[in-house]
Amino acid sequence: MTSNDAAFLARVRQIANHGGGANKYDNLVVGTNSRLDTLQAAVLRVKLRHLDGWNAERVQRVRAYTEALEGVPGIVVPRERAGARSAWHLFTIRTKDRDALQERLKAEGIATAVHYPRPLHLQPAMASAGGRPGDLPVSESLTREVLCLPLYPELPLEEVARVASEVRSFCTDTVARA
Repeated sequence: MTSNDAAFLARVRQIANHGGGANKYDNLVVGTNSRLDTLQAAVLRVKLRHLDGWNAERVQRVRAYTEALEGVPGIVVPRERAGARSAWHLFTIRTKDRDALQERLKAEGIATAVHYPRPLHLQPAMASAGGRPGDLPVSESLTREVLCLPLYPELPLEEVARVASEVRSFCTDTVARA
């Protein structure tokens, strides 16, 4: 997109980037995800032939995480629904102690992410719909509990084990202090 109107370009970019504002997760207007340019499309076309293999690698890492985190107190691991097959773009666990766990993992050099810290009904872009805190308690609770652990096809299984071990250690320490 080109234009000599800076305000117009800013508006187009905002709409193309989820309607975002200065804060990555504040959607000020209803937008879309239209950030794919021609060069990215060309690269992705070549990468597409590797997708099944990469997805298989992700599944292997998800299985390792799931086994290692099974039965850890205070952790809910994601599950595939019967008849569904996930691409496992993310491995998102839930815990009531999300922020403290994230800090602990950061201290150990483990990057995590909280992708959606504000539910849709509380986004500025949706203000006209009249959503208020408390309207969707499950969604609001999840935004305080979800944490994405590292997951990508090349992630060494030893690193999956290390991350899971740190999560397990944190949760065990938390239960022991309670």
